[in-house]
Amino acid sequence: MEDLRRDEVDAQLVLDVAASLRRWRDRTGKEPATKVLRETVWFFWQHPRLDRPLVASKYPRGALWSEEAASAALSGSSLKDKLVIEHLEPMNRALRWLIDDEPIVQLVIDQLPDRLACAVVTKEQSVGLPDAGSPEERYAAAGLDLAAFRSLDDWRGAMERQRVPRPAELAALTVGDTRWDMMGREWTVVDVLDDGLAVQYDEDEPRVFTWHALTTIGAREKPPSAGEMACLDTFEGRELVPAGQSLQRAAPSAVSRSSPRFAKRSQGGRPELPSTLAVAWNAIGAPGFEPGTSPTRTVRATRLRHAPMPAAV
Repeated sequence: MEDLRRDEVDAQLVLDVAASLRRWRDRTGKEPATKVLRETVWFFWQHPRLDRPLVASKYPRGALWSEEAASAALSGSSLKDKLVIEHLEPMNRALRWLIDDEPIVQLVIDQLPDRLACAVVTKEQSVGLPDAGSPEERYAAAGLDLAAFRSLDDWRGAMERQRVPRPAELAALTVGDTRWDMMGREWTVVDVLDDGLAVQYDEDEPRVFTWHALTTIGAREKPPSAGEMACLDTFEGRELVPAGQSLQRAAPSAVSRSSPRFAKRSQGGRPELPSTLAVAWNAIGAPGFEPGTSPTRTVRATRLRHAPMPAAV
């Protein structure tokens, strides 16, 4: 309710300034300078409503950024006189709408945010933007592909992935090569990307792995042996997504969680086990002085590590 009241107050202020300019134009017969209305719209409407947090107290992280503007912001250097908040449609169109059409308060609240949608570009890029045309046409005229713009956080992730070097053991992989992951599943390379590989498991859709994810899931020339498979305690990978889509962190593989020993731990620290195993678990008491872990991943000790539970009275 408070936000709605603030919208109404700010919209009325913008309309009052626009009405003053309209009256001045009607009395003098001259077109008024719109700077005062531009400043009013910026300081009382647009800037307070920019998505937070802001970069350098001005540029919204969630807005559309050109690659050059994002590189400048992520470089850590001063942004003074480097970046510009450029509206997708020229701001003069919104100002003329406020002066000429005399919209009511609710119409301003509903339409002004869309009319003021913006992108962040470099100062050099903003110079080439014409006033005529749709947003896509204006940016294309300046040599910019509006469809390639992303939020600053998306650019950060993309640039970090590009900085990850290709591991030496994966350098020779090409389309058609076959490897096995650490769970013994076979995959085939279907495309080589800048920051990873598109691979295919059996008849599934192609999937994308970053270089880092590939070193985690495994790219073995031979399938793991039965002994190696028995020693696997967990399998943490990355979300498999269709080629061309963004990469993201994945939940643990469903294959690795299929047996009771991979069961999710409850709040008390013990696994949530089937009833037959729960009985055996409750028959085990406190751990002893010997270590409860194995010295290596290929060795498993069988000596009793826990004291028996006392008999129930």
